[in-house]
Amino acid sequence: MRRTYVLAAALLAGLSAAPRAAQAPSCEPIGELRFVCGPTGPEDLVAVPRTPWLVSSAMAGDGGIYVVDTARGTSTKVFPTATSAERLDAATYGSCPGPLQGEDRTSFRTHGLYLKASGRVYMTGTQALVRMLLAQKQRDAAAGLVTGGFVSGYRGSPLGAVDQELWKARKHLDAHQIKFNPGLNEELAATSVWGSQMVNLDPNATVDGVFALWYGKGPGVDRSGDVFKHGNIAGCSKHGGVLLIAGDDHSCKSSSLPHQSEHAFIAAMIPVLNPSGVREFIELILRGRGQWDPLVQRYVG
Repeated sequence: MRRTYVLAAALLAGLSAAPRAAQAPSCEPIGELRFVCGPTGPEDLVAVPRTPWLVSSAMAGDGGIYVVDTARGTSTKVFPTATSAERLDAATYGSCPGPLQGEDRTSFRTHGLYLKASGRVYMTGTQALVRMLLAQKQRDAAAGLVTGGFVSGYRGSPLGAVDQELWKARKHLDAHQIKFNPGLNEELAATSVWGSQMVNLDPNATVDGVFALWYGKGPGVDRSGDVFKHGNIAGCSKHGGVLLIAGDDHSCKSSSLPHQSEHAFIAAMIPVLNPSGVREFIELILRGRGQWDPLVQRYVG
């Protein structure tokens, strides 16, 4: 009989509508279903080919990286531990600054990239989009502004994982008053983002402004052209701002036609940025070193 194992984390809480005290998840089997206890908030599971092993991160609890033996139903924390050691593969990852040291190592969390205020933060470009939203909220708060955030778009390669990353970071977005509502299509998403800039027309508004993010692949840019043109001409609210993220498939790898969105944005008189790496997501968009910046747009938009 083949056994199926499931990583047991804090997944059982909240199943009942009635509030109750938090309980540690049980590792007792349910019928033929077996559970593996260990990592809290397991995420980013990677199967080791031709072996019963899984590599799992833990984004909560004690954090760290675990290896899971699916044949025996056990897990072992392998990093960070008192005896674990890492070695930098400089040949493959030449731009990596090196192994984690000090507090970065002892308090290692795979989900900490949205919480850490200083020091090195390792993330993908998709994760940088989420971090960027949280950073904008923090900038506004430091300036004495009470703002909210709004995100809407439509999934599609190469932006197919944006919504998944936003859902993963929901508790952080909620804590920063950032609302994520994926659109039924690109036009509806773009229209919703445009509407977020009209918040000051409501005398009962509870925020000074809303910074907004739209995302979609190249064909979504094409079909949202009318909204982009009218939204850009109308401008954003005084303490708002809009950023449009377009994922282009230049080689037509997963699309019916190759596309390049710069021309559509130029036709709508929308400034264009092309970050060369994850770091420039922050430098160009949040530090205002490029042509577009939420703070700059509030004055010129």
